[in-house]
Amino acid sequence: MELALTRQDAPQALQVFDELDFPDRANWLGGAAHYYGSILQLRGEALTLLGWLNEAELALQSVLELYQEQGIRMGLWRIQLSLGKSYQAATDSNRTGAAFTAARTQIEELAATIADENLRENFRRRTIAMIPPTQPLTPRHPAKQEFGGLTKRERQVAVVVAQGLSNQEIADELVVSVKTVEAHVTRILSKLGFSSRAQIAAWAVDRGLASAPQDLDSLSTDS
Repeated sequence: MELALTRQDAPQALQVFDELDFPDRANWLGGAAHYYGSILQLRGEALTLLGWLNEAELALQSVLELYQEQGIRMGLWRIQLSLGKSYQAATDSNRTGAAFTAARTQIEELAATIADENLRENFRRRTIAMIPPTQPLTPRHPAKQEFGGLTKRERQVAVVVAQGLSNQEIADELVVSVKTVEAHVTRILSKLGFSSRAQIAAWAVDRGLASAPQDLDSLSTDS
């Protein structure tokens, strides 16, 4: 899973996860809890890459609760870091800042337990550097909030979805790959809480982004 995520191949990472045989969670104690928790964290990160942010948050929060229940401190900052990145992808600045602050606090607490000064500073420097800077609000932020958190490109995709175009036709229209279009559509569905392209089309029309297509019901999630 970790190798797939390094390659930014979230679907492959999730496929690997689905093929794993997990024991009953009641047996996740001590080292087993840390091991299986780290795998669940990778699943949460894969979901974030796909734009399935609600599912990503649920997965990462479950790991956070597991570690807290088991008294596992070593991996807590990594979970908060992953949560912060998920919140950042959702443009939730408040929860992004809170998660990154929690990660920094946990890093400092762990660093304080390292007796050797050089090792302590090396650990602190390397881990703090992994925390992305919190981006200040830009003029685009209000627009993203108004349109369900969709980026400008995602709004463009929503418009062509409303025109009844297939993913291949959208790719040709926007001069991108079909995989890129599929990823955009997946993120749009997740951000808006929808399950079909017809809902995206109706939303785009309702927001004044597009004219009503002749037959919204003809749109499907499979095209």
